[in-house]
Amino acid sequence: NAVAMKTGQLLEMPFTHHIIPVDVTLNGVYIGSYTLTEHKEVTENRINVGEGGWLLELDTYFDEDYKFESKNFKLPVMISYPELGDLSAPDADRIFNEMKNDFNALDDLIYNESFPNNNYLDYFDAAAFVDFLIVYTLTGNEEINHPKSTYIYKKKKGKYNMGPIWDFDWAFGFEGSYTHFVNPTRSLFWSGGNAKLGTAFFSKISQDPAIKSLFSTEWSKFKAEKYPILVEYIKEYAETIRESHANDQQVWKQSSGSIDKYSTRMLDWLDKRVAYMDGLATNN
Repeated sequence: NAVAMKTGQLLEMPFTHHIIPVDVTLNGVYIGSYTLTEHKEVTENRINVGEGGWLLELDTYFDEDYKFESKNFKLPVMISYPELGDLSAPDADRIFNEMKNDFNALDDLIYNESFPNNNYLDYFDAAAFVDFLIVYTLTGNEEINHPKSTYIYKKKKGKYNMGPIWDFDWAFGFEGSYTHFVNPTRSLFWSGGNAKLGTAFFSKISQDPAIKSLFSTEWSKFKAEKYPILVEYIKEYAETIRESHANDQQVWKQSSGSIDKYSTRMLDWLDKRVAYMDGLATNN
């Protein structure tokens, strides 16, 4: 999660969380090395969508009170903000229907046979999606396929923006293997019988020539200017948690080995992933 969030920060993605490593002692007993981060909340100093703004979560758990399936792609859309449960029933229903209809208008445009040669990018931010795609492809976070823990925000009269990014526990090769740092050339999007609701929606957008061109440009810029900074961050982070990681291993008896071994595996995997993404950008 720390590496993913740093990537988002380097891309200057709004509302990206900060990850701080901490040692936790409970009732006088050391219980391990953890990370501390901001709460996922809509406020002026966190996820600031402004007055009249929205925050949506796409997640197949589909367990919020206010939720709907999108018209065509059947995406599981849940209302994270505004907090409709705090409003009167008539106001909540009115805003819910407004949000549902508005999102379905975008869903229609992306589903339509005229895509991408229609005006869907008047309602969906291309730059935000490309940044999102860079983070999720670089880290191999395949949760977008379900989708799970996938957030989209929209300021009043603004476009839909991907983000904030969240939950990279199953990234870095873990999806499908239950082991980190394997298969660095695995595709972000699933295919065939493995394809899910999120796959259909987001992979279609990613194939828009305008998106592919922007991805190539932004990826080349990130690799040249920001990836070296990310590598140094990983090395510094590993050094910061060296003692903490060793102590945590004594408590939980995990098999990841020393922090040097773990960070080396991560950096090797990322270098191979970067080469893979160079190929994607070139083919675009």
